[in-house]
Amino acid sequence: PCYNGHSDGLELYNVKDSTFDGNMIYDINSTACIFFGNWADELGGGPSEYCGNVTLVNNILYSPDTGFVAYIQDVDVVKVYHNVFWGIRQGRYGGLSLGEHITDMDLYNNVILSINTEHIGVTYDPANHRHDYNLIGVSLDQVPDGPNDVVSGDPGFTGIPDMDGTAVADPLPEAFSLEDGSPCIDQGFPGDAAIVIPPLDFFGSARDALPDMGAIEHH
Repeated sequence: PCYNGHSDGLELYNVKDSTFDGNMIYDINSTACIFFGNWADELGGGPSEYCGNVTLVNNILYSPDTGFVAYIQDVDVVKVYHNVFWGIRQGRYGGLSLGEHITDMDLYNNVILSINTEHIGVTYDPANHRHDYNLIGVSLDQVPDGPNDVVSGDPGFTGIPDMDGTAVADPLPEAFSLEDGSPCIDQGFPGDAAIVIPPLDFFGSARDALPDMGAIEHH
């Protein structure tokens, strides 16, 4: 039971130096699978209570019943690699919401239904919102597409429909594997000195030299 009016999968507030790796979160009925809490300014803690140095890798977040799959806000240094943020398109909603006070964010090799900044009233900041090599279900023109982003409403999951399909109840992780011909295959960023891509996928299998977008490597 949740008594604060939310039923978030993970609700992060004042979390420091933490990695969330290999989680599957679904069947969320309120708010989002992951929600970075934005109460620091309201409660008087200010920036000292923002999250800091948080890494999200290899997570499968499926939330067709909420306005957004995840909210990222109030965080200094956040690395977001090889996750799935998927559900069902609801107009300009349904994907990832970027909010206030995000500094030093890297968003690479994810499958994201959409990226929304207007919901919380911010604008894209190229100095702090670095992103590329993601599959984006629908581009909302709130965040410019990266030069290597792929825009496609169907990532080619083996058991999950495209962004306009019917929600799947109680999916297994295998449903987010990539079928042959998926636009995600071999389209990820292999990494460099600054961006260290996780070598293993959701199931602990090694990624190829040209990794796939999303949480599960296609073999």
